[in-house]
Amino acid sequence: MIMKKNILIIVANSHKAIIFKKEFQSNLDNHKIATLILIKELRAELDELHEKPGRTFNSTGKIRHGVEPHTDRRDIEKQNFANKIIENIQKESCDEIIIFAADKMLNILTNGFNKEISNKIKNKINKNILDFKMTEMREYILRNL
Repeated sequence: MIMKKNILIIVANSHKAIIFKKEFQSNLDNHKIATLILIKELRAELDELHEKPGRTFNSTGKIRHGVEPHTDRRDIEKQNFANKIIENIQKESCDEIIIFAADKMLNILTNGFNKEISNKIKNKINKNILDFKMTEMREYILRNL
């Protein structure tokens, strides 16, 4: 008896994520052929990413505060987007997870998963493949599984 594994594949960067499910289909010769099925595509809300909080210097005094909290809005938005991806992954049932992401997003995602999901991560590939065409992306994923 062949046991089927339910594998989720996450392809992500700081503003876009695609979640695939890997399935196997048999051809006429009973050879298993792996196919990727698109489950969900997520996008970050870019309005806040490009908005700079800044401060104005229109005040009449010469003294400016040199100490301000160093919180980059882009970092906050990356974290919020990663949390959105994590929530979607936790809703899906799977046996294994494979992640393709750029370095920073890969770290944010892997640190954000709970222990149950972290134990399901089979492979983490540090590469941003979202710039590939969809057919090239699917081929790259299938070659690197």
